[in-house]
Amino acid sequence: MLRADRITLFGYSLPQSDIVMAGILESGHGTSGRRWQDMNPATDGICERVEMLGGPTEPSERLHVFREERCVEEYARILCARASGEVVRQEQNLKVMEGGCSDPMTVTWSIGGKLVNRRVEAITPGPGSRVTVVTDGDAAFNVAVHDGQPSARDLVASLREATGLVAQVDVGQQAPVVGLSAANFDDPNAVPLPNLNPAGQLLH
Repeated sequence: MLRADRITLFGYSLPQSDIVMAGILESGHGTSGRRWQDMNPATDGICERVEMLGGPTEPSERLHVFREERCVEEYARILCARASGEVVRQEQNLKVMEGGCSDPMTVTWSIGGKLVNRRVEAITPGPGSRVTVVTDGDAAFNVAVHDGQPSARDLVASLREATGLVAQVDVGQQAPVVGLSAANFDDPNAVPLPNLNPAGQLLH
């Protein structure tokens, strides 16, 4: 708590009667510029109580109160967008050597609680500096990569001016890419290639 740069409250309105939690939050605030977020449609008085604990006021832009009925979903959307932007920054910083990173990519979808690898068929620019990787529409089975499939080099090149990355199946379902891992398949000498991990679950 002392080193946290963000405090997020889910359905908790900081009641004045909870002196234990108030003491923890107050002692941990110090003079840092940490941000506060509150997910609760019933937010009456929350801003005043945060300020009483030494936290920011809402006009300071360091206190964000999600008052919508579906506020948790909205917060999850914001987190996914933030994670997607971080993946883009990681890719933009990759050093692609001449002749390297030619291995094809895969996307790992979550389908019915199982992780399924799908090959990337295309990389397309989208609205708002967003890049979309389109995966094949085969049934929910792991698929092999093939020659001519977009490579890690192609992905890095497409993300030079991008701010977001989205994965899409060819039937149109989309999810922001929120994770990046490496896989070599069965070749121990292969260059580690991006394995993109979208948020959410792909349903059939």
